[in-house]
Amino acid sequence: MSDDSVSHTERGRSLARDGRLEEAVAEYQEAIRLHPGDARAFRALGGALNRLGRRIAACAFTRATCAAYGPARNRRAYPDGDSPS
Repeated sequence: MSDDSVSHTERGRSLARDGRLEEAVAEYQEAIRLHPGDARAFRALGGALNRLGRRIAACAFTRATCAAYGPARNRRAYPDGDSPS
């Protein structure tokens, strides 16, 4: 894994902690572009997207993010029953 991808992931985490989620998403996406196998960046991206309310997109990046919401929350998020988890 390149130092650049790690630094983008860490920068994204810092931005996310500060509530700057859109900027965090961009950092995670750059980390993934630099190192497509970086599971930590995928998971962090899924978490940021989830916090932005983009749950379907979040699930595309990590099923663990969706699993953390559990069945009850997914029913509220996906009232038509088309939850990806």
